[in-house]
This record gives sequence, C-alpha cells and structure tokens, in this order.
Amino acid sequence: MDADGSALETLRLALATLALAGGIFFMLAAAVATIRLPDALSRLHGVTKAETAGVGLMLLGAVLVAPGWRFAFVALFAWAAIGAAGAAASHFIARGILRARSEDRR
Repeated sequence: MDADGSALETLRLALATLALAGGIFFMLAAAVATIRLPDALSRLHGVTKAETAGVGLMLLGAVLVAPGWRFAFVALFAWAAIGAAGAAASHFIARGILRARSEDRR
C-alpha cells in the first residue's frame, strides 16, 4: 500500500475505535440511568435514548471495520428496527405506568 492508503486505513480504524468507545459510553450511561434516576418514567426515558444512541454508534464502528456494503445495509436496518422497537416498547410501558398511577388515585 502507498502512504495515502495506509493513512486512510489508519483513519478508518481510528474512527471505528471512537465510534465503539462512544457506543460503550452511551450503554454505560443507560445502565447508570437505570440505577440513578428517581422514578420509572425517568429511568425509561434515560435508557431508551442512551441505548439507541449506543447501539447506533457500536454498529457504526462495526460497519467501519467490516468489509462490504451488505453488512452496512443490514446494520442500518438493525439500528432502525431497534430504534423503532425501543420507542414502541417504551411508549407502551409508559402508558401502562400512567394508567396504573391514575387508577391508584381513584
């Protein structure tokens, strides 16, 4: 490889490392949110947002290391599915929590 190819490879690996480290950070933030936030709705919000960002960054890091475009498309689809499923699940859980709270007040 020439000098430019080696420099691009190094840059690609550095970006993958940063993306993976950022994903780990967001996943740890989600874990801390589960423990530290005061009520169920706050914990649910913290986990949902941080987890989606963490998975996205981890998949980005994996895409930068993996060869080929097929893996990139599969990873993009997986991230979209995880984001949609997380948003839907958190909505239903929050709605259940709010219904239980309103029934307790009666």
